[in-house]
Amino acid sequence: MKILPACAAARRYIEQHFRGASRSERALRVHLRGCSRCRGYYDRRLLVEHLDPAALGAERRLAVGLGFAPPASRGRSYLWAPLAAATLLLLLLLPRFQSPTGFRARGGAIERPGPALWVYRVSPSGKGEPVHQDIRRADELAFGYRAPTDTGFLLVFGRDEHGHVYWYHPEWTDATGDPVSISISADPSRHELPAAISHELDGKELELCDVFSRSPFRARDIERRLEQAPTHVLERLEGVHMHCRTLRVSP
Repeated sequence: MKILPACAAARRYIEQHFRGASRSERALRVHLRGCSRCRGYYDRRLLVEHLDPAALGAERRLAVGLGFAPPASRGRSYLWAPLAAATLLLLLLLPRFQSPTGFRARGGAIERPGPALWVYRVSPSGKGEPVHQDIRRADELAFGYRAPTDTGFLLVFGRDEHGHVYWYHPEWTDATGDPVSISISADPSRHELPAAISHELDGKELELCDVFSRSPFRARDIERRLEQAPTHVLERLEGVHMHCRTLRVSP
């Protein structure tokens, strides 16, 4: 099957991303939002990283890609390269790769960490940094997550002091739609969500919430629940792990 020029460029960007030498992170993230084939290529590349003991890891890759860490050194060991290349070829040829048990660390007890969401702000200049308490109205937000092993879906949304709800994942761009929670990996390592998203925030505070769940929820149903109740009402839903943080929003 012929690869379109935009996809060929995106796959070069993906390889740069995983080498820690990304120079086109914004273009890559925009492309991945609308291209399921390249998203599949990206996901299979993630599987290769799980097998590579010299891989950078999600945190380092995100840091380089978002511009708040220097590019990775080229002085990596290449002894792993032939096996990684062969594994990548195998995974790219398979339409779907599934493991009944998932990847597990060798030796020691199997770790069962709790849920976590990492938030990064991306300024209009393309630079980024981890979010602690402050963001600007013009910032795009990017996310990484670690999911509980008993969940498979995630919502990320913000709610300001005026009661306005802003959706990050699922991204909601069609006013007539009703998107559902995004599917996520239950592998207890760190993963990233490829899109960096901005909203026209009009409040001074944003309560940013992540909702990990066993079953998907519809965005409109969540908004109906929030209309007459505080945000923590969602914690009462079955099979939900939820956490909210309050961010200060400056011009």
